[in-house]
Amino acid sequence: MKTKLLLSIFLMLSSLSNWAQIDAITYNFNSPSGIGSSAGWTGNITRTAVNTACGSPSMRRNLYMSTIFQTGNMVSPGLTGNNTSPVTVSYNYKAANYISSNTVGTNPWGYFNVQFGFSANGPWTTFATVSQETQNGECITQTHTFTPPAGATMFFKWDCFWSSGDYYINFDDVSISQECFGTLAPGNTLSSTNPLCQTATTTLSLQNSNLGTGVSYQWQFSPDGIAPYSDIVDATFPSYEASPSISTFYRCEVSCNGNSITSIPLQININAVINCYCVSGASNAADTELFNVTIGALNNTSNCITPATGLGSVLNRYANYSNLPPVSIDKMVPISFSVNHGTCSISNYTRAFKIFIDGNQDGDFFDAGEEVYVSPFSVIEMWPVSTTGTISIPGSFLDGNTGMRVVLQETS
Repeated sequence: MKTKLLLSIFLMLSSLSNWAQIDAITYNFNSPSGIGSSAGWTGNITRTAVNTACGSPSMRRNLYMSTIFQTGNMVSPGLTGNNTSPVTVSYNYKAANYISSNTVGTNPWGYFNVQFGFSANGPWTTFATVSQETQNGECITQTHTFTPPAGATMFFKWDCFWSSGDYYINFDDVSISQECFGTLAPGNTLSSTNPLCQTATTTLSLQNSNLGTGVSYQWQFSPDGIAPYSDIVDATFPSYEASPSISTFYRCEVSCNGNSITSIPLQININAVINCYCVSGASNAADTELFNVTIGALNNTSNCITPATGLGSVLNRYANYSNLPPVSIDKMVPISFSVNHGTCSISNYTRAFKIFIDGNQDGDFFDAGEEVYVSPFSVIEMWPVSTTGTISIPGSFLDGNTGMRVVLQETS
């Protein structure tokens, strides 16, 4: 036995590369996972959920006289995009008495070095040292700026040393950023496809994409180009894959050293559903054919020699008539149809056909109720035979242009 789709008649009905920098990032350690968390940090200074450091979870370690606990360190995850321009590191810290539950400052306490390296294991270069700064139980903000040499991935280390007392060394709200050098001239917003069918994707890009070293990107959208534009989460590259469900305006805000400019917005339009149906294709073109489909004023004819003229039409496999004017069919009123089918070669096959109508106009024929007619299987000789019947368009189907598809199936 063989089964194959031989032809689909498709009709319309109416009334139915980025330059890099170390991107600015802040670690608040409020969560053990996710962006800005303690995930990826190494060393023996670890996260605590206790809120006695800077009013939120932080990184801390108890340092005191014991040889094992006279040092502590923490190492950041690797940060990519170093462009050798100045890097700024800021953070909050404090050294607070262990017995006071981390609320009273310890003086004297020791010192720590702030370092960078191109491996999580070093070697390390110290760019700042904080030593014996007076502690009062409150977090102190420190900011350091240095210019690194070339290196693909940078790590940052806080290396702490005890001198006296029994205290917690606390770190919180670590922020790391790098300067950029660029020319802010993005030009027009471009797209790979416009208009789109619903659920389809287009690649948005910029007329001028290589804007310099360390320029940052933020794609934005507006429903009408008048309402304020909103940032798109995680859309921070020179290109963006957009899949709008309605007509939408897009632009990209590019920034460098506190200055920003936006690309010229582009409206991505959505195609009418009638222009978005997938092409159907038979698995074999050797024999069976739909010659005519007539429903009301709709009357489309095919043959074994010349394919239909609509987009995607393939002789003996698929005839697309959506390029012809639509016709009007009333809902909830029985309407007669005829389907003329036969073979294009000398052979007899058992065949049947189905009629589908896209009642909810979502671009497919798979939803409940959209299979409006199923014929019985019958043996047809070489000459065409007309099958007639009636269908009634449900009242729940949407008004407006939609698609109808007739599919012939053959078995033997």
